[in-house]
Formats: sequence, C-alpha cells, structure tokens
Amino acid sequence: MEEMEKREHKPELQIWNTGFFAEVKEALWQYIKALRFFFDRQRENPNYYVTMWVRDYLEKNYMRVCSVEEMAEGIHLSPNYLRSLFKAGTGQTILEYVTDFRLQKACGFLRDKSLKVKDVSLLVGYENVSYFSQIFVKRYGVTPNEYRKMV
Repeated sequence: MEEMEKREHKPELQIWNTGFFAEVKEALWQYIKALRFFFDRQRENPNYYVTMWVRDYLEKNYMRVCSVEEMAEGIHLSPNYLRSLFKAGTGQTILEYVTDFRLQKACGFLRDKSLKVKDVSLLVGYENVSYFSQIFVKRYGVTPNEYRKMV
C-alpha cells in the first residue's frame, strides 16, 4: 500500500481530473450544497420539509382540486397536524397559499388574449368561473377581464 502512496505518477488522479469525472465531481458538489442548504433551513425552521413538500405538491397540482387529506396521506401526517405545521412554517394556511399561487398563475395566463376567462379559470383549478372571478376581484380589485385590459 505504501508503494501506491509513494508513486509520482498517479493515473487515477489523471482520470479523475478529465472531463467526465470533473462533471461527476461537480454534480456531487452541487448535490452536497443542496443537502447542506436543506439541512440549514430545516435547522432554522423545523417545519421546512413539510412546507416545502406541500408547496411542491401544490405547485405541481394547482390546476386540480387538492385536498388536505390527500396531501396529509402523501406525507404521512394527519390533516390537522399538516395544517398546523404549514401555518407555523409559512404564516399562511394551505388554502391561502394555493389561492395566491393560482391567482399568480391566472395573471400570467390572462396576458394571453387568446384564452377566455373560463379557460383561465379551468387552467388554474377553478371549475366555477363566477367563483374564480369573485376571488380575483377580492384579491386584485378588478375583474379578470379588466385586469387583462390593464396588462
């Protein structure tokens, strides 16, 4: 083993420093940085994992009905405990968060003049256009059509 250490020419280091291994090394480094970031956030906020899980779930599924029961089952918590952890971690209820997210998406979709308000409503998870308009007005003070004219 000592003979291996004493060698001046080390082909394994040469291989390690070539392109492919440099890419692997960089990928591992990025992964380690992401893990460290996660654990730092988890240490600062014990609810970080739960809030990120719920946010990720809602951002992938905002266009359909998302029940707290379904999310709680997915993360193996009771619905009430999930609600309380999310609120403690974000300061918002799950409903407030998904509503904000959906309305932000709706604003983006409303810029596309080829989409009807009904289409936008469906795209962001509201089957009832009247309810969508009501929530939109409550949040932004204008109807979706008025918003569309402004942008």
